[in-house]
Amino acid sequence: MSTTAFSAAQAVLLAALSAAPALAGGRISTNPTRALPANHGTAIVLRLDKTAAIETALGALDWDTDYLVEVYARGTTGADPVAAVDSLLYDVWARLGSLTDAQIGGSLRMEPAIDWQYDGAETPLICAVLRLTVRHRTATANLTAW
Repeated sequence: MSTTAFSAAQAVLLAALSAAPALAGGRISTNPTRALPANHGTAIVLRLDKTAAIETALGALDWDTDYLVEVYARGTTGADPVAAVDSLLYDVWARLGSLTDAQIGGSLRMEPAIDWQYDGAETPLICAVLRLTVRHRTATANLTAW
């Protein structure tokens, strides 16, 4: 079974986050429909967001593939919820920022923006969302990495 370049890049991102010591206690998932079970304090979700061909040259397609990295943490009632996610967010940014182009099979760009999402559940839940873009190449006849 062949793997597309999009899944291959996502696998590299997942491996980086899962490398010892695994972040969020190893609670890292890809493209789930439910992000954080009530009994977990932290989690990381890696979602394939969108992919667009940006150029065709010499029988190849150049792609920009966006991934969302959702960094979740439960806070303490009455405390600043950002404090709950801060150190995990720091570790995620450092881990992904250390990836080389050779490892990712293209070039990795981390958008210099973080989307903060809050949920006032029984215990406050915060999510810091990072957007990553991987530029990579495939043949026009299939979607495997060039």
